[in-house]
Amino acid sequence: MCGAVIVAAGFFAVATSAYAATPSVVSVKLTGSNTLTVIYSEPVTTNSWDYTNFTGNLSGLGVTSISGSGSNVITLTLSGAPTVSVGTSGYLTIGTGVVSVSTQSAFPGGTYNVTSAQAPILSSVSVTVTNTGSTFSTTGSEIMLTFSTNESIVNPTVTLLGHTIGVSGTGPGPYSVNYTLVSGDAQGTINATINFTDMNGNSGSATVNVLSNGAASTGSTSGYITSNANSTGVLSAGNSIIFTLVPSVAEPNARAVTGSYNGVPLSWYTTNNGATYTAVYTVAIGQSNTTYPLQISGVSLTDQYGNNVGPFSGSDVQKTISATAVTGPITIYQASAVTTPTTNSTPSYGFVATESGTIHYGGDCSSQTTAAAAGLNTVVFNALTNGTHSNCTITVTDAAGNVSNQLVVSPFTVNTSGSTTATTPITTTTATSSSVDAEIQSLENQLAALQNQTSSSSVATSSYQFNNFLGVGSQSADVTALQQRLTKDGFYSGSVTGYFGTLTEAAVKEYQAANGITQAGYVGPGTRALLNAGK
Repeated sequence: MCGAVIVAAGFFAVATSAYAATPSVVSVKLTGSNTLTVIYSEPVTTNSWDYTNFTGNLSGLGVTSISGSGSNVITLTLSGAPTVSVGTSGYLTIGTGVVSVSTQSAFPGGTYNVTSAQAPILSSVSVTVTNTGSTFSTTGSEIMLTFSTNESIVNPTVTLLGHTIGVSGTGPGPYSVNYTLVSGDAQGTINATINFTDMNGNSGSATVNVLSNGAASTGSTSGYITSNANSTGVLSAGNSIIFTLVPSVAEPNARAVTGSYNGVPLSWYTTNNGATYTAVYTVAIGQSNTTYPLQISGVSLTDQYGNNVGPFSGSDVQKTISATAVTGPITIYQASAVTTPTTNSTPSYGFVATESGTIHYGGDCSSQTTAAAAGLNTVVFNALTNGTHSNCTITVTDAAGNVSNQLVVSPFTVNTSGSTTATTPITTTTATSSSVDAEIQSLENQLAALQNQTSSSSVATSSYQFNNFLGVGSQSADVTALQQRLTKDGFYSGSVTGYFGTLTEAAVKEYQAANGITQAGYVGPGTRALLNAGK
C-alpha cells in the first residue's frame, strides 16, 4: 500500500507505515550544542536505537543516550564530534520501536525535519559617536550602531533612550542604526536594547553599552534664585546679600555658574553636591546706588556636558542700595566642617564671609591664612594634636574695624594613629621668658610650614590618579591634589584649598597650553590622561 504524507506542527514526516500514527510527533528541535529534544503527543517508551539516519547539517551524528522514556518529552544526547549550532537544520529517522505508554500502540516511524530551539545571539557590534564640540556627547551628536548575528534574523528592533529606532539590513547582518541625540535625553550611560527573532521563531535580545561618558541633555531646564534680602530696607557699604540658586535637577559636576548683581560678578559655590549654589554680594563704597530693589537675573549654569542652562532669575530682593558709608557688622557662617574623625593633623575648614577682612582664630585652632575674602573661604589649620577639638572659633574684622559674629567650628576628632602623615606633637614646658615663647612659636611655625611643604610635595609627585571631572565650583580631595600638582609644576601660585576657583581655572589653562591641548579651564578626560601620565 502506498505511503501517506503527514503534516504535523509546522514540519513534515514521510510515513513508513499505512496505519494511523499514534502516538504522533509534535516537534523535533535542537536544544543545546549536542542535545536534541523530541516531543510526542503522549507519553512513550523508547530507546536510543530508535533514532537514526541523521542527514543535512546533522550528517554523521548518532545518539549515545536518551532521557525521559515514559514521558512525552524525550531528550537525545548526540554522539561524535558535534557541530550542532544555532541555525543548524537537517533530518533524522524515528523507528517503530517507540510505543505508547497508555495504549501500547507502536509508532509508525518516519523521517522528520529538525529545527533549532536555540536563541540567536550577537556575533559582533560596534558603536561610533560624533560629538559636537564637546568631550561629552551633547544635543546634535549622532550615535551609529552596527551589529551582526550568528544566524539569519527577521524584524530586529532597537530601543535607545526610550525611542524605537528603525533598523536596516538583512539575513545575519550587518544591521545599522542611526540616532541623533535631542535635548531632554537622559544623562549618564546610554544603553541600546536589541531584540531579534530567527527563522525558526526563536527570540534573542542583547543590551549594548553605547556610551559610558555622558548623554545628550541640557541638564536642569528650570530653577530659581532666592536671597536673604526679602524684607524692605536699605543696604549700605559693608552689607551683603546671600543668593541661593536652586536648579530643578542637582548639578554636582557643573563646570561653571556665572552671573552678577548690581554690575558686580558673583562667585558661586556648592557645598551639597549641586543641590544648591550660593553667592555673596557685598556692597562696597563706589558701587551703584539704587532707589528701587534690583532683581537678579541672567544667571546661567554650564553642566558637566558643556550645555548652558538658564538663565535663572529671582524676585524676592526687597532692598535698595546706598553705597556711601560702611554700616553694620560683617557676618560669617560655616560652609564645610572638618570630617570627623580625621587622620589629617592639618585639616581643611570652609566658611563664608559677607565681606573681606582679617581672620582671628581662637581655641585650639590656628592657621597661616589670615585674610578672608567675601564669599567662600577655605583655611588649613596648623598641626593639631590627637584628640577632640571643640573650642575652635573664628572671627573676621573688616577694613572699618567691624568685628563679625564669633563662628564656633563644629567639634572634630584628630587621630593620626597608623597614618603615614602622622606627626609627633610638640611638647613644651611653661615658658618664663617672652623671648623663649617667641622662639618656640617660631619653631612651631617653621615645623608647620615644613609639614605642609612635605605633604604638598609627596602628593604632587605621587602617582595620584584623577578620575573625576573638575571645574569651577568643585571642592574635593581631587582639587587639593590638582592644586598641589600645578604648584609643583609652576602653574599655580595660590593657596592649596581644595576649592576650584578662578585661580585654579587659570592654572589649568596654562597647563593645557603647555601641553598643546585646548585651554578649556576644566579637567576633562584629555587633561586627566595627561595628569595621570605624569605630563
